[in-house]
Amino acid sequence: MKEIAAKVFSKQNIMYLNICISLFCAYLLFPNYFELNIYPIQSSQYNWMSLDPSWTVTLNYLKMKGLVWGNDIAFTYGPLGQLCTRVGWGESKFLFLFFDLFMFVNWFLVFYLSLKQTKNLFITLFLVVSITLIFPDWIGIANSFVLLLFYMFWLRENIENNSKISYVFLISISVLMVFIKLNTGLIALPLFYCVLIYNRFLKKIPNKLFLGLFFIPFILIYILTILLNVSFFKYVFSALEIVSGYNEIMYLDNQIENSLNYVKVISCITLFAFIISLYLNKKLKIIEKLFLFGTSVLSFYLMYKQAFVRADVNHIKEFFLYYTLFVFVFSDFHTSVKNYLINGLTVFNVLIVFYFLNNNQSKTIVFKEKLLKNDYFIGFNNFNSTSGLHLEENYLKLPDSFLRKIGNETVDVYPWNTQMLLENKLNYKPRPVFQSYTTYTKELENLNFNHYNSPNAPQYVIYEFEAIDNRYPLFDESKLNLALKLNYELIDKGIIDNKKILLLKKKSDFKQIKLEKVKEYAMYNNSPLIPQKDIYYEIELYNNIFGKYYSLVKNSPEIKLEIQIDKGKKLDYKTSKKLLESGIFSTFYIRNTDEFEIFMKNIDSDSIQKVKYYSFRLLNDKMFKEKIKITEYKILQ
Repeated sequence: MKEIAAKVFSKQNIMYLNICISLFCAYLLFPNYFELNIYPIQSSQYNWMSLDPSWTVTLNYLKMKGLVWGNDIAFTYGPLGQLCTRVGWGESKFLFLFFDLFMFVNWFLVFYLSLKQTKNLFITLFLVVSITLIFPDWIGIANSFVLLLFYMFWLRENIENNSKISYVFLISISVLMVFIKLNTGLIALPLFYCVLIYNRFLKKIPNKLFLGLFFIPFILIYILTILLNVSFFKYVFSALEIVSGYNEIMYLDNQIENSLNYVKVISCITLFAFIISLYLNKKLKIIEKLFLFGTSVLSFYLMYKQAFVRADVNHIKEFFLYYTLFVFVFSDFHTSVKNYLINGLTVFNVLIVFYFLNNNQSKTIVFKEKLLKNDYFIGFNNFNSTSGLHLEENYLKLPDSFLRKIGNETVDVYPWNTQMLLENKLNYKPRPVFQSYTTYTKELENLNFNHYNSPNAPQYVIYEFEAIDNRYPLFDESKLNLALKLNYELIDKGIIDNKKILLLKKKSDFKQIKLEKVKEYAMYNNSPLIPQKDIYYEIELYNNIFGKYYSLVKNSPEIKLEIQIDKGKKLDYKTSKKLLESGIFSTFYIRNTDEFEIFMKNIDSDSIQKVKYYSFRLLNDKMFKEKIKITEYKILQ
């Protein structure tokens, strides 16, 4: 009996079993779709309550137009973002296939190496099965975060085992992430060089190999910036600007009740288990333990911020979905140390995840959908540059008068529905930050203003007075709205999707706008700012140390823009420090597209309320310094 058991559980048989399990689970996690189908955006009178999805197809359009990332485009997703959005318009099917195979190999090796090295086979196997079952059949843009967690696995593998293959994956993933979603790439590269220099210091790698590994990422990034049309430093700058402003204005109240309580429990258990595991691990040096602890905290923090800044239902669910992979790639939770307490806490956390997801989504486990890959191979075989584009219905058909007047001239849209222009086959000329709700810093707004304050400005603009999250539409892009008022004229109006839209045309006597600094002064918080005609105001508020801490753990402290009108009550809108730094103007309060039409015509009408004063209400003034800075500019042409 013992001899039979010994044969069954021989190292070779276990190795084959691990390979089979890893291959099967990697197969299940291989996509069951090939590309995302793009249909006309459906009618919704409430589309201002959520983010407009047309950015995904717009990225493909911008890439095909040969625009330069960093110069002409400012966005967090780069020229390889389509690998995550899966919009195939204008792309190569072999690029998609290569990426899917790359992800498959990562899944296989992450599973196989963990099963091979584990001291807790059943716990590791439990996690492999949990990840395979719990991961959705559609990962999409979250693949950028999966790549980051793969990266953390290879970082861990390199530190503990000095694995040579880990360098291949560390370099390839970090370079890929730079051109897929820059904010994750900027995290990966410094970590890679820290480990590389550390390994050279300990003489784990020879000098020649060190020099080769040191320069390969730079060479690959340089080559890809040329091939993918990227102005690298401007690309980095614009992406960092978008990331920096996101935390200040894109936050929402938690949309899943008690979800933060689950996170608090999971966080405490995770921290305790990880510290104990690192303490018990005799193989690692103290500096290595500190580094791994830092990278794990960073990864967990990014997961948390990704979910609970824009705390809508889908973002929150993603935290719980990808927590299982987080636990898995940091092998200290299951492979490095055999300890029943750590194992039990890890299993308990995963069961909490299952419980939460089971209560908050219709289908926690999708197995049958993952088993069949017919749609993927059919999609691959039938793929062409426009196979996923289904815009023939032209649901958002613009008025005929708009189409006749625009013709083949350049056109942009405000605030965000860029797909409408593509559906109507217009000559879309985008501003660098092409959707208004992401233009939430002074630098980003200046990119758009400089574009509109130059000969590059589009000939036409389709305009709707709208904003998300109860922001004031006129101040989502204050300088752009100023440019439209001074250098464009209203030539038509119409209805689309049951909403009024305006057609603006660039004036023949176009003149550049200049903002000439007049004065600078300080005011106490909550003091009224009485607007003057032809004056542009930049407002700077300052967080104290408590406000900065709050920004790190949650989101930036809330600020309300209050508008007191002459004949009526005080109104308030959501705003942020960085949005106010980009500036405000106007002695008129605009409520809707009808009133913006009157505003454009420069008619002194009683139907538009005048602003008595603006003020900036701090919901928690203990998080701000007591004074704000106002800079006034004279608006000149």
